[in-house]
Amino acid sequence: MILAKEIYKLVRNYLVAGGIDAYSDKIPDVMVYPFIMWEVLDGEQAPDTAFGVDLETITVRFNFFGNLINPSDVMALMNGIEELFNTTTDLELVDTTGGKHLICNQKVGETLRYLEENYYWQGIQDYTFKVQRDL
Repeated sequence: MILAKEIYKLVRNYLVAGGIDAYSDKIPDVMVYPFIMWEVLDGEQAPDTAFGVDLETITVRFNFFGNLINPSDVMALMNGIEELFNTTTDLELVDTTGGKHLICNQKVGETLRYLEENYYWQGIQDYTFKVQRDL
């Protein structure tokens, strides 16, 4: 069982169901601002992450980009992701047959900054997803 892939599927499915366009694997050559990119951080660091203990934590990072003179478009996207993934208890893993279940997820970090050299706003939000092995 690879937990990072399970969290990847969960996030992708909830983004689609929520009508939120976000890129995870590749950015298109021509970008339309604002846009969201996301990644499972723990999947990059340990792609075979499975249960080493009874409770595992997987982190997902959302990167938001906007090119307006103010960050209003980026902040609107950040609020949409927060409504979907912050302190939510009713999200479910796609594969529920592997003796595991999602306990909770919550936002653990957020930044918003203007990147002057590129003339755009960037927001970053990190969320942790806690998955427990059925005992």
